[in-house]
Amino acid sequence: MKRLFIATKIHPSGTLINTLDQIRTSLHKERIAWTDPMNMHITYHFLGETAPEKIPEILHNIGKVATINQSFNCTIKGFGYFGPAKSPLVLWMGIEDKTQGFNSIHQELKQCAIKSGFMVDERPYRPHLTIGRIKRLNDSELIPELKNKFMNLEIQQFFVDSIGLYESKLSHSGPVYSETGLFLLKNHLS
Repeated sequence: MKRLFIATKIHPSGTLINTLDQIRTSLHKERIAWTDPMNMHITYHFLGETAPEKIPEILHNIGKVATINQSFNCTIKGFGYFGPAKSPLVLWMGIEDKTQGFNSIHQELKQCAIKSGFMVDERPYRPHLTIGRIKRLNDSELIPELKNKFMNLEIQQFFVDSIGLYESKLSHSGPVYSETGLFLLKNHLS
């Protein structure tokens, strides 16, 4: 079995890395598993443990979705968290996507996943960049303060021109991702 997810990889700018460093510095006393900036991505669907014989069908479906969706621009903007304010679970940066490109791709991939027999998350889709998973938080006031500080900050603009299938292997030093397939959207930059 392979632990798979469908995502768009993000190539972090200097501004994104500097913003992450500011957040990490502010939370240096907290126990947080930080995402390696070189592993950053925006997930469309987490497929979970998947039989290798399902991979060709998944790749075919991603390719089909890629051919009918245009490349688009969006912005990494703001900072937030999932979970209650006093005990958040995940730290993230928001995605401003005026074209609704992420949502369109997500919905089309969701239909393919359902037809292929995968369980899908029924919660509303909110594209985001996971930057850390909280293990233990000593000062719960810090997170809302950071949210207010970075709420409207435009951190990085980027061009979405591909969708990938990735395998995630868990290790003691964090997950290791490997690309299984990559598909270019319409009008991608060469």
